[in-house]
Amino acid sequence: MYAHRSQWQRGERYAFEAEAKTDQNGRFRFSSLPVDTLQLNDRDGLRWELDKRENIVPDQNASIEIRATLPDWSQLKPVAQP
Repeated sequence: MYAHRSQWQRGERYAFEAEAKTDQNGRFRFSSLPVDTLQLNDRDGLRWELDKRENIVPDQNASIEIRATLPDWSQLKPVAQP
């Protein structure tokens, strides 16, 4: 998962990686995001139920739930919860 600015700005960093891969519950975390309007995205071809273009603003969106399905070609495999 990564966050990126809604608008590209010359000389400004555009994308920000999550701190680590998702945990066992699929959660991820960002720190040190700029105070700017951002969007979330993935690099695994997930099919999101929500529109990826939804804007988020750090410290205003404390928690966001993303629901998505894996494409058939994905090598990622879901892990069953105990």
